[in-house]
Amino acid sequence: MSRRILVITTSRADYGLLCPLLDALAGDPDIDVQLAACGSHLAPDFGETVQEIEADGRHVAVRFPTVLPEGEPMANSLALATRGAGGAIARLDPDIVLLPGDRYEILAAASAALVARVPVAHYGGGQLTEGAWDDAIRHAVTKLSHLHFTATESYRQRIVQLGENPAHVFVSGSLGLDNIARAELWSREALERDLGFSFGSESALVTFHPATLEAESPGRQVNELLEALDAFPEMRLVFTQPNADEGGRAVARAIREFVDDRRERCLMVMSLGRTRYLSALRIADFVIGNSSSGIIEAPSFGIPTVNIGDRQRGRIRAATILDCPPERSAIAAAIARACDPAFRAGLVGAVNPYGDGRAAGRIHRVLREFPLDNLLRKQFHDIDFRDGNATSF
Repeated sequence: MSRRILVITTSRADYGLLCPLLDALAGDPDIDVQLAACGSHLAPDFGETVQEIEADGRHVAVRFPTVLPEGEPMANSLALATRGAGGAIARLDPDIVLLPGDRYEILAAASAALVARVPVAHYGGGQLTEGAWDDAIRHAVTKLSHLHFTATESYRQRIVQLGENPAHVFVSGSLGLDNIARAELWSREALERDLGFSFGSESALVTFHPATLEAESPGRQVNELLEALDAFPEMRLVFTQPNADEGGRAVARAIREFVDDRRERCLMVMSLGRTRYLSALRIADFVIGNSSSGIIEAPSFGIPTVNIGDRQRGRIRAATILDCPPERSAIAAAIARACDPAFRAGLVGAVNPYGDGRAAGRIHRVLREFPLDNLLRKQFHDIDFRDGNATSF
């Protein structure tokens, strides 16, 4: 009898990461994989990227909306997501639910699975992002989950520190590196032709999301970024759409106005999709913003990342990362350093700490073979802090 696995995807970001794993699961005759789409996948003003899923030939078994109109409290979106995830679980009756990452929809799905008595496998736990509520959500989902897949050994240790059974926590590496290892990237000429945009002699890929725990508004922060970018008038800029968190629409409006006034050198794209995005990473001179991709995927291309603010604070970093506060002078200084030939020469051979591009196979094997009996009743794994077993992070 095949094992039925429900995979929930919330956005273009986690769907892109999941693709290598979805392919592995779909090719296994002993696994019945079902895909549910929610979040910005279904929202027209965030690209309605469920169309990208279908264009890849994947069947979306269930869709449930979670993004409400601007001005609605995020708690209402969380409630809507819980109801939708509960309905998906009831309809598809999975043996286990696989949840990626740390968005509010993932917390909703983990909560719905808990009361439905369905075990949860979580990908991406143990990380820190201290500038966003994603951090608390990620740790909460860890405590609601039964199997765990982490990008690094230190993240695995942190999950054990949270009381999870060490035998249920697996270091898989990052699925983002799987995509890089297997992608057939577009040539510069093909990508420029498709986008109708020239990367010129110097270019950057820009992704800026609201930092949901910052005291100042995301609108002010993005304006500081845009003012800094105007100090480099010859630089070509490709902006990707911010996410659907609180403040995301305000950030998108500011970027759109900036791009509209500078169309000769700027482009805003709702969603590049994973292959075009990785192709742009190979072409661009550096990445700027506060996206996890700048921390996890960009180092594999040997290009610098100008990481702004505290949204990604706490993540393990490669030598390619340049951190700066969300202030125009500091951002401009970091951009100048990212463009410095001497700094870039020093990045040759930089190691990406997030794995070896074989995460999907490791996760697939566990999901296929790990016994699901008695997973629901968890025991807290205590660490004896007196004997030195606790790890300092």
